[in-house]
This record gives sequence, C-alpha cells and structure tokens, in this order.
Amino acid sequence: MNISEKVNTYKTKYEYGFIKAEIEDLLKEYPIDMERFNQSMMGHTCMLIDNETIWYHCDIIKAIKYSVRMYK
Repeated sequence: MNISEKVNTYKTKYEYGFIKAEIEDLLKEYPIDMERFNQSMMGHTCMLIDNETIWYHCDIIKAIKYSVRMYK
C-alpha cells in the first residue's frame, strides 16, 4: 500500500483528518526525518474540533513524502 492509500484509509477519530496521536501512530510505520516533517507541516491549514487540532489528509501525505528518509 502506498503512502496516499495508507493515509486516506487510516481510521481517524474525525473524518476530516488526523489528531496529533494519530499522526504519531501513523509515522511509526515510516522512516521519517522529523525535522523535515515538522518543517513541511508549517503554515498548513487545520481545524479545531472539541479542542483538538485536526490536520487534513492531503497535508499529512505531502509531509510524509517530503520527509521519508531514503535508503542508499
């Protein structure tokens, strides 16, 4: 399953996107450079539901693709 499929089919609390704990759980499956991931998430639009920040699926996909460490 590719990154887009994994993110888009990931069971989230809210249909609109990911809460922080879900992102952390998802990232365990990828060799992520967290500095690059956090940089790529800067400035993205998000929403607030029940006092929880929700990040959109498309932004998570882009951030993972940008920050996955490539093996030599």
